[in-house]
Amino acid sequence: MYNWKLITKGTLGEILGMSEQGITQKMYKGKEGIDIPFAIKIGNKYKWKLETVKKFIDEKEHERKVLLSLPKCDDKPVSKVQINRV
Repeated sequence: MYNWKLITKGTLGEILGMSEQGITQKMYKGKEGIDIPFAIKIGNKYKWKLETVKKFIDEKEHERKVLLSLPKCDDKPVSKVQINRV
C-alpha cells in the first residue's frame, strides 16, 4: 500500500506563504519546479505530494546557501551611459 500524503493548493499556499491565486499564476506562467513544486493532476484538481514539497524546500534552502557562500564582487554595475560611450 502506498503511503503518499497529497496536499491541496490551499495547504501548499500555507506552507509556502502564498495565496492559492498566486500558486495558480505561477503554474500558468510555467514556474513549476522553479517557484513552486511540480503538481500532479488528478481529474480536474492539482495536488502535491508532501514529500515533493519538502524536497523542493530543501533544494531551495541549499541553493540559497550556495549563493550566499559565493565570493562577492565589488565591481559597480555598468550604466547605459558608460556602455554607449565605449
